[in-house]
Amino acid sequence: MLDVLATLDLDDGGFGAAAIAAVFVGAGAAEATMNPLVGRFSDRRGKLVPVRAALALSVVAAVALSLSSEAAVVAALVVIASISFGGFYTPGMALVADRAEAFGLPQALAFGISNTVWAAGASVGPLLGGSLADATGDAVPYAICAALCALTLVTVVSRRPPIAIGARLPR
Repeated sequence: MLDVLATLDLDDGGFGAAAIAAVFVGAGAAEATMNPLVGRFSDRRGKLVPVRAALALSVVAAVALSLSSEAAVVAALVVIASISFGGFYTPGMALVADRAEAFGLPQALAFGISNTVWAAGASVGPLLGGSLADATGDAVPYAICAALCALTLVTVVSRRPPIAIGARLPR
């Protein structure tokens, strides 16, 4: 959704194709640079710590995008949003691997399911977000994304550590 709405906002703000591409290349480079750092951090502090931080930053980024229309501000927010939205991938993939192992599910199957769901979201999100923005304005889809991230953050913060499969439950 960010790719569709931000691109249109940047175009409306006078950015040409090369400038829009530069914003997204820069955002991708920032995200690619951050992911190894996030991975090392999650190895030291736990996988849910960076997930929580990324969710909190995602709420802020989505709310800021819902309130912004100035092209330069949108460009900066695209970079921030890419870092925050991308902050889930590295620890998220490690969590998929951990839970697959705990359930005895083959890693290839677990990652196949994860990639299938991700691809479905990547296909449907821009379509729904763009359609909703066309009907209501950009603020509504961004606000919905912020609310979903906030709800997910509340769920992740209140979540207890998983119990290993086959472990004895505390009495």
